[in-house]
Amino acid sequence: MTQQSSKAGHARCLLRTKPSDWFGEGPIEQRDMDLLDAESVSFVNYDQGSYLRWIYHMKAGETLNMTKWTVENDEACRELVRSGGGHLYGFGNATWAAINWAFVTVRINITGTPGSGFNCGFMSTRPANIRIFKGPAYICSIHAWDAMILRDCTPNNSTGGMGNVESIGTRKWDILCMKMCEDNHCQDAFTTSTV
Repeated sequence: MTQQSSKAGHARCLLRTKPSDWFGEGPIEQRDMDLLDAESVSFVNYDQGSYLRWIYHMKAGETLNMTKWTVENDEACRELVRSGGGHLYGFGNATWAAINWAFVTVRINITGTPGSGFNCGFMSTRPANIRIFKGPAYICSIHAWDAMILRDCTPNNSTGGMGNVESIGTRKWDILCMKMCEDNHCQDAFTTSTV
């Protein structure tokens, strides 16, 4: 088990046993608990490039823009999700005006495991299907282990062929992403469960 896998396992364990430390006043639904309790799927290579990657966004009458979800862009990306109808918990009570987006989608890159039927691909969902939770300060006082639940993610049918694998492409997926610090940079863990 790699250090990242061990850290991801520890984070999932904490989420399972103390979900209210992340959810705070946010609702915890049975679907959330099912996701937190789910086993990791076998087709995702968790150590090789499965992570939150891009937000594609476009206002009416404008061209399509892409924002890469990096540590440096984390706050801006959270605001894109919030302005597109997503919910943020624990990041302050600021009221933001909704933006009339023509198009917003969040994409998660996935690297397949040997024998999964694809090398790489991505899943995507709309911000309205996303909730982001500020991680508790007691885990790391410098970088919180934030969690994000993305519901109803659909696989792509082109790049790498992931969506063409029947057991993957015919379903919608719920995904748990976690940002965990390692010195001064953060990484995402990726966990999926069928809906």
